[in-house]
Amino acid sequence: MNLLKIIFLFFCTWMTGELTAQTPFERYFLDKTLRFDYYHCGDSRNQEYFFDELKEEPYWAGSKVSLLDDTGYGVQLFKIFDKASGKEIYSRSYCTLFNEWQTTPEAQTVRKAMPESVVFPYPKNEVRIEIYARNRKGVFEKKFEQDIDPNSYFVKKFTPRYETFEVAYNGNPSYSFPKGIPRMRRRNLQLPAGCLLKSFSVTLLSRRMLPVLISGRCGPLRWNRV
Repeated sequence: MNLLKIIFLFFCTWMTGELTAQTPFERYFLDKTLRFDYYHCGDSRNQEYFFDELKEEPYWAGSKVSLLDDTGYGVQLFKIFDKASGKEIYSRSYCTLFNEWQTTPEAQTVRKAMPESVVFPYPKNEVRIEIYARNRKGVFEKKFEQDIDPNSYFVKKFTPRYETFEVAYNGNPSYSFPKGIPRMRRRNLQLPAGCLLKSFSVTLLSRRMLPVLISGRCGPLRWNRV
């Protein structure tokens, strides 16, 4: 009996650690997006980052479960830290057009600045963003950091300009994404008046429908006549 109790307590302790390893979305974030706009500057050998502005967007379309990036992909990486506790609460790796440009002959003699953005769930409290870039050995090095106050007057509110409509809804993509690779199969979609008639297609290699939301956006159409 004592052995069973020990095994049971060990299992409970292990499960507690597993459940608390992932940062709870509801603890740190609101269900909307904060966009960090900046300029990526430099040449083939050097790069710098300069803050531009913050924008609040009304929805969060990313995962609410996988908040920390452990893929190791990309040449850039940004991390979000809770300012009060110092805890890392969000991260994503990515690649940029600037890094591709750095490999061109032009970058050997010219310095450029390119606008870039990163997005993350809207924090409830003050946070710190850190941006990393890979060095010549392929290791991430911190290149930039800045404190962010989500309640600042200078955070601009983004208002969608056009009406959106739902094309396909196969479950909530914030919490699950079964394995399966989409292939193309033609399916015509008659969009609302004023929108283009598009051909859209998705066929799944797996039998399960991918739990993704596919949306469209209506916008003005200009016809050019030759």
